[in-house]
Amino acid sequence: MTSISAPSRWRVIVWVAGIILLIWALVLALLFRQPGLSEQSKIWLAKTAQQTATDAENASFYLMLGFDAPSDSSPQAYGEQRWRLHIEPAEDDMKLAEASTWRFGLPCYVSMRECLPVIDANMARIDEVLAEQKAWLVRLELLLAAAAPKAPETHMMDKVPFPKQQLSSAFELNLAAVISAMDDDPEQAFADLNEHLEHLLSHLRQTNITAYRSLLQRALKVELGWLVAFLQQRPELLASAAKQLTVLQQQPELAASLEPILNRSFALAVTTFDRIDRDGVSDALDWDLQVSELLQRIIWQRHATVNALADSYTTAMSLMTGSDGIESLVDAANSWPDLGANWSDQNLIGSALVQEKLEQLSRLLKRSLMTEAYYRIAVAWLLAEGDESQLPSQVTLFGVEVPLQKRQLEQRLCLDIPLLESLDDFCLRLYQPRQLAELEPIVGSQM
Repeated sequence: MTSISAPSRWRVIVWVAGIILLIWALVLALLFRQPGLSEQSKIWLAKTAQQTATDAENASFYLMLGFDAPSDSSPQAYGEQRWRLHIEPAEDDMKLAEASTWRFGLPCYVSMRECLPVIDANMARIDEVLAEQKAWLVRLELLLAAAAPKAPETHMMDKVPFPKQQLSSAFELNLAAVISAMDDDPEQAFADLNEHLEHLLSHLRQTNITAYRSLLQRALKVELGWLVAFLQQRPELLASAAKQLTVLQQQPELAASLEPILNRSFALAVTTFDRIDRDGVSDALDWDLQVSELLQRIIWQRHATVNALADSYTTAMSLMTGSDGIESLVDAANSWPDLGANWSDQNLIGSALVQEKLEQLSRLLKRSLMTEAYYRIAVAWLLAEGDESQLPSQVTLFGVEVPLQKRQLEQRLCLDIPLLESLDDFCLRLYQPRQLAELEPIVGSQM
């Protein structure tokens, strides 16, 4: 029987141990391996570095954030104090004064044909509110006349109170003021509306704040919806409206408003990635579950996450140019394509972060698509002064010529593209002139 000498056994053990260590080293190297940054990632990171180098809030950001300031306070000072308390929490008992709880709403949805008689029936009460709450119109005018609010690229706003109710109420109150002025001086009312829309569109294209952008999109659709409904009831004012509303001739590309939103979103994502690397994923994302440093290195790949996000944002910007057709944009607005393909067992943390961003991206695309489509079709109708024979056969939407389609049964003028949720996504409601005057007023809600 052959025996192995003691030195030989030690050599075998050393060799086996060396092979095992080598295997583990290879496994760990594969687990810890980071892919390189893509060219798209480098472009987005360069933009982020350039933006954050001069990162600062502008005065209108404070005006917006403090829009719900008490009546005896400066909205700008109130907004600045609110922001400072967010980024630099006071150690003592320093608190912000209680915000205003003011609300206003028109008694019904103004683009519906049943609404106009209801507004007429409630006009006396609306005029009283206008006289009592004029200060809110001044606040809105100051905000819109200033540069578009821009939030810092390195601080999230998730935990900062956003004065959505007061801003929405002020936009409705401004529309009520326009409606009230129509009987006395329609030309001046249209001129005031034109200036208001110019400021609104400018803010919509330039702001980098998602919540504010969404509010502006809704306000634009409500105001255009009312205008189309009102002018169908008062066709004698169509020529005056087309003349005074010079903003309609400009037809700015609202889709461009997505770029500053995505720039800030990417910059905020990079800030989150920095915190994960510095503080660990549990602290950075406020997780109750503690993830060890070793496990984090195994399931977190920063470069892969940046690459996936940069690629998706670049694709979104490309879709907004219409380069892949309207159908691709509609599909992405419903659900981001190949969403599951972004998941990776070696990058579980990054996959979860990218998943959340892509779901947000689909919602952004949907709102952009619906707003742009409604704006284009409303402008086409208004420029044609409601004359169907003067309507173009097509309108340009994201660089693509899209046919206009009259749907007689549904009494709508629509863009001939796939629907998202309902006909109202891409349609104007039409009805015969003066039909509204024949309707009986219905009871409106209290203001």
